[in-house]
Amino acid sequence: MNLSLRRSTSALLASSLLLTIGRGATLPFMTIYLSRQYSLSVDLIGYAMTIALTIGVVFSLGFGILADKFDKK
Repeated sequence: MNLSLRRSTSALLASSLLLTIGRGATLPFMTIYLSRQYSLSVDLIGYAMTIALTIGVVFSLGFGILADKFDKK
């Protein structure tokens, strides 16, 4: 594995880790913010977050399968 590929892979993994940490740190506070700022019910916020996260999982799986179809070289 050449050095530039190793660096780009490491950068991709590091950015993905930071994104995941940021999402995990802010998601719990989103419920508090939405309920106080917009007077939304906790049930509605839960449904909206569930739908958003489910869509994210579906797109991640779909784009993962699509990426696997491309040549790895």
